[in-house]
Amino acid sequence: MKIVLLLISSFWMTCEANIYKLQDIVAHVNSANVTWQAGINSFHTNDYKKLVGTFFHPEWISLGHEISDDDSVKGGDCDKDQENDDGDVNGTPESFDARYHWFDCISISHIWNQGNCAADWAISVTSAMNDRICIASKGNITALYSPQKLVSCCEDCGNGCSGGYTAAAWKYILRKGIVTGGDYGSNEGCQPWLLQPCNVSTTAADPSSVLGPHGVCGDDPKATPKCDLSCYNKQHKGKYLDEIIKAKKVFTFDGCSARKNLRKHGPYVVTMRVYEDFLAYKSGVYHHVTGDYLGLLSVRMIGWGLEGGQAYWLLANSWGTSWGEKGFFKIRRFVNECWIENFRYAGVPKL
Repeated sequence: MKIVLLLISSFWMTCEANIYKLQDIVAHVNSANVTWQAGINSFHTNDYKKLVGTFFHPEWISLGHEISDDDSVKGGDCDKDQENDDGDVNGTPESFDARYHWFDCISISHIWNQGNCAADWAISVTSAMNDRICIASKGNITALYSPQKLVSCCEDCGNGCSGGYTAAAWKYILRKGIVTGGDYGSNEGCQPWLLQPCNVSTTAADPSSVLGPHGVCGDDPKATPKCDLSCYNKQHKGKYLDEIIKAKKVFTFDGCSARKNLRKHGPYVVTMRVYEDFLAYKSGVYHHVTGDYLGLLSVRMIGWGLEGGQAYWLLANSWGTSWGEKGFFKIRRFVNECWIENFRYAGVPKL
C-alpha cells in the first residue's frame, strides 16, 4: 500500500510540475511580442512523450522521390526562390486551404484525438491518404479511414502506441492498405479508433483539472490494441477485404513542388521538431520561443497563407479539437521552422 501511495504521490507531483512549467511558458510567450498566442490546452497527458511519437531514421530515403516540374532551382523551398512580389509562384495563389477547396471531403476537416498513444506517425499518414482517396474519387468516397490498423498491425512501423516510423507507415499502406473507421466510440466504419481520447476541461488556476479519469489521459500508455484483421465493429455491414484501399505509389518530394502538390493532389505528411512551448499553442503563426525539445511529431499539411505579413503553413495535428485552433495550427513558412520543410511524404491511392 505504501508503494502505491508513493507512486500516486510522485505522479501528482510530476503532473503539477509540468502544468506549472507550462504556465511559465505561457506567460513568457504572451509577453514576448511574437506572432502567436499561448495558453493551457485541455489535452495534456502526464507523459508528454505520448504526444510526440515519430521515430527519426534515414529509412525515408528508401521511398521513391518525385522530382518537381521545375527542378531548375536547387535547395531550400523553391517556392520561395521563385516567388514574385505578388506572392504568386507559377500561378500558385497567396493562400490555400484544402478544407474549403475540397469541401465535400470531410476527412480534411477531421481532427483525430490520439489519446495516450504516441500514434501521430500513423494518424497523419492515414489521414493524408484518406484525404487523397476522397479527392482522387472526385468526392465519391467520403468515409473516414482508421489509423488503428497501422498502429496495431504494422510490425515494421515501430512500437505502436510507443511510436513509429512515418515512411514505414506509407510502405504498409502500399503493401497492405487501410480500412474505414471513425473516432473512439463512434461505431463508425470497419475499425473505429480504440484508444480513449484526451479531452478534459481546464482551468489554469487548478493544475489537476487537466488530468483525465483516474489521473491519466486515456488508457494505459503501454497498451497497443492487438492486431485484428476483421471488421470488429459489429454495427458495420461491410466486409473487411472489401474495405481495403492501398496506395499504388508512395514518395517524398522537395520544396519546389510543396504547394503545387498539395493544391493538385491534396494533403500530405510532414515531420517537425516539437518543443514545450508548442504544447501551449493557442492561435497565430507559431515559431519556437522557449522550452525543452520533446521529440518528433508527424502532422498533415493542408494549406498556406499570410497573417499579419507573416507567411505560414497550415496543418492538422492529432491532439484533439481542444488544442490549438480547434486542432489545427499555423507555423512560419520559408524558414524551415522546427524542420517543417525537411521531410514531406505522400501517396497516390489505388482506386
